[in-house]
Amino acid sequence: DLLSRHDVIHFSCHGTCDFYDPLKNCLKLAVGSEFTVRDAIDAIKRQRRLAILSACSVGIPGSAIPDEVVGFPGSLLEAGFQGVIAPLWPVSAKATLLLLTRFYDCWRGDRLDPRIALRNAQKWLRDTTNAEKRNYFARISAESDKRSTLAKRLVSIMDEPIQLQGPHSRSFSAPFWWAAFQYVGV
Repeated sequence: DLLSRHDVIHFSCHGTCDFYDPLKNCLKLAVGSEFTVRDAIDAIKRQRRLAILSACSVGIPGSAIPDEVVGFPGSLLEAGFQGVIAPLWPVSAKATLLLLTRFYDCWRGDRLDPRIALRNAQKWLRDTTNAEKRNYFARISAESDKRSTLAKRLVSIMDEPIQLQGPHSRSFSAPFWWAAFQYVGV
């Protein structure tokens, strides 16, 4: 029901990809409910700005009809979204949180086009050191009370030994961490 009231939607959940019947691709929502590609086509009936699908592999199109792109991104474009951001493979929750937080800062804060904001966030995740990431989120935490809970969580993620191989390391430099998300649209 909320889809009809907003120009930007962000799903952060689990997803499944059915290569043979892409209309069955779905986002796993609360209380065991699902939101399928078919639901998306039926639910969204006017122009929207952006859909962000933070759910594993939902950016993959189906393979049953190779000359047609059927899947979440294509369906949301058909339903009226100008752009869709979605991953092409299973993604790390931690890397996704870091990437999309930086994306929102680039998009909303710096007022960059979503495709450029995503690319900048990907380069940032890939190229900055662990210390630079931690300092970035510590700054966010200090600057804004509204975002401090999220920023503190992000700082704690960067403090976790499994991710923080050292302050000068680049723990997220491999494409697995930053390259999954694609932007589709205009």
